Amino acid sequence: MDPDGGFQFLVGDGAIYELTATTKIEALATLVELLVENGGLASSIAPVALEALYRREELGSTAIGGGIAIPHARIDEMERVVGVIGHAPQGIDFESPDGAPVTKLFLLLTSKGEVGRYLEALEKIARALRATN
Repeated sequence: MDPDGGFQFLVGDGAIYELTATTKIEALATLVELLVENGGLASSIAPVALEALYRREELGSTAIGGGIAIPHARIDEMERVVGVIGHAPQGIDFESPDGAPVTKLFLLLTSKGEVGRYLEALEKIARALRATN
C-alpha cells in the first residue's frame, strides 16, 4: 500500500528505467524483461504478456501524444496489476496521434478480472503526468 491509500503496482520501487530500444517492438520486449527481472512477472508468462501487448498495439497505438505511451494488456495468467516505467531519450515511433516520438512509457499488465485496480493504476499514472506538466 502507498501512503495515499492506494496500492503499489510499479516494480522496482517505481524506478524509471532507461531504454536503448529504437522500435516499439524492442521497447515492449525490454519493458517485459524488466518486469521479469524485478519480480513483477513470472518468466513463464512473459511470452504470453508480450503477445498480448503486440495484439493490443495492432488494435491501435497506446501512445497518447506529448511523447507518452501507455502500453497495456489484460491476460488471464496475471494475478495482480503490475507496471514499469521506461524512458527512451532517443524517442521511439509509436504512431502517436500527434506524430511525436515517445520518450515516456508506462507499461501495465493485469488479469482480465482486475478492472477496478487497472483503472486505479491508470488514474495514478494520469495524476503523476498532470503533476509534472
